[in-house]
Amino acid sequence: MSMNVREHEPLIKAAGLGFVAGGIIVGLCVYVLTPRAPEIQALRESNIASSTGYAFTDPLIGLASTNGVNSPQYFQLQNQVQDYINAQEQQGDLFSAAVKFSDIEAAQGFTINPGEQYDPASLTKVPLTMAYYSLAQNDPSILSQEITANFSQDLDASEQVESPTQLTKGDTYTVEQLIGHMIRYSDNNAEQLLADHLAAIGQLSVLSQLFSSLGIPVNADNPDDMTVQQYSLFLRVLFNSTYLDREYSEKLLALMSETDFSGGIDSGVPNNIIVSEKFGDAKIPNLQGQQVGAELQNCGIVYYPNHPYLLCIMTKGNSVPNLERVIAAISKTVYSSVESRYPQN
Repeated sequence: MSMNVREHEPLIKAAGLGFVAGGIIVGLCVYVLTPRAPEIQALRESNIASSTGYAFTDPLIGLASTNGVNSPQYFQLQNQVQDYINAQEQQGDLFSAAVKFSDIEAAQGFTINPGEQYDPASLTKVPLTMAYYSLAQNDPSILSQEITANFSQDLDASEQVESPTQLTKGDTYTVEQLIGHMIRYSDNNAEQLLADHLAAIGQLSVLSQLFSSLGIPVNADNPDDMTVQQYSLFLRVLFNSTYLDREYSEKLLALMSETDFSGGIDSGVPNNIIVSEKFGDAKIPNLQGQQVGAELQNCGIVYYPNHPYLLCIMTKGNSVPNLERVIAAISKTVYSSVESRYPQN
């Protein structure tokens, strides 16, 4: 579920956040927002025989030269996705779309419309959780702190995609319980309570430091301020366990695998495939404040056996149901391509 940009502004402005394209140092390796050279391949902890078995993370150990890797290997898939986007735009259901796909193990992929900006909406719930988990690494008791749900306005009341699971006004929840509601059910009231609490305990700087560390600032005056390139960095550092430690990276990705949003990316893959994802939706108003369209963003990691991949899709169109359908179709096309490249035994 989304949160209106005006509801985000106090948190964003207090934290001094903003979004710019940039790079991130992961371990000893520098990642920039450009396609990786074809001769480079990631070496991960799972390549080590003695590696412990974690379900959602696979830290990056280093990079190796692999001259046999052909960077245009996904050109055909990219063209398929681009052709589909063009067709949907011609029909009028889709106004615009951006897609980032990364074959994580092969360090290959593509990005369509990398500079196109969208309202991240509820996607911001992931970095807010990362801020709390960053604090919990040093002081786990923060997750046991209690917050009473005395919100004056129900921020989920006018949602385009609303979960049936809601907070009970007046009840008391721990920070950990609110994080669970916020991620599993995309609860806007939980997000606001957690944002207010982070400010109340004087820790908003942790959130701003997260964005700064990734080189991804937020422009509070412009709701359409994030690209697929930028948001994918949150997923990359979670998968690589390079911002949070491995236990908390696992914890968050596990929560993201339990969301009750079954449309979009998740509906484009078989039921037995785990997807750790987050979605966000927003309304597109005209100058008079009337809704003239919608945005739907859906980004996650698809745990295809032995070859997980990152997929981030941001869209604008005439309605959320049509955008769900578009995202699901792109997800299905990507999955089919990965399956044909890496057939399961």
